[in-house]
Amino acid sequence: MSDKEVLLPGGHGLMVRGYLPVINTLAKGLDIRLAHRVTRVARRYNGVKVTVEDGSTFVADAAIIAVPLGVLKSGSIEFEPKLPEWKRAAIDDLGVGIENKIVLHFDKVFWPNVEFLGVFCWIDQIQYLVSRWGSDVNSLGSYSYDTVGKPHDLYERLRVPVDNLFFAGEATSVDYPGSVHGAFSTGLMAGEDCRMRVLAHYGELDLFQPVMGEESPVSVPLLISRM
Repeated sequence: MSDKEVLLPGGHGLMVRGYLPVINTLAKGLDIRLAHRVTRVARRYNGVKVTVEDGSTFVADAAIIAVPLGVLKSGSIEFEPKLPEWKRAAIDDLGVGIENKIVLHFDKVFWPNVEFLGVFCWIDQIQYLVSRWGSDVNSLGSYSYDTVGKPHDLYERLRVPVDNLFFAGEATSVDYPGSVHGAFSTGLMAGEDCRMRVLAHYGELDLFQPVMGEESPVSVPLLISRM
């Protein structure tokens, strides 16, 4: 195992409008339900039944589980039947880190034209915003990481489907864990694997075969400003 970080090519950039343009582009034409926090996922041989906090249920042929690792660790989502031991071990053995950001807004620029500041003093401050990923019930952490003494294939184990449940997210990315592009690429894989299973179930599978174990190329419609 190598401890060398795998990086994507290209320079750094600032997404001047955040991730909203990306989300809006990817969600175009889809039925998106906000404020539907899942509490239970029941899988059967012929489908999946998902229950949310207000008691509403949704039934489908298959489901993609892409919640943050911290949420899976918390046990706030009940799986029926329980996930197999090897899947629960992957969830338990991967670590969850917290890296919050502090955004400060001032009425004027009083610092030198540099990318990083080593020392900062609190003068002329107007507004601030602090992320709290560790206490946010929708995340319960910022990113996954390898824990000491645990195998590196935990990421792959977490990604492997369980019957008609498919898993995605940065904690399932072997090459790019802890990153948005890792989450995106595994989402593409899970979506394709899920589609192929449904096609096979209904007897509509022709010459297409699912590609397992290889992350899809990362291609995201990003609006960035070069720094």
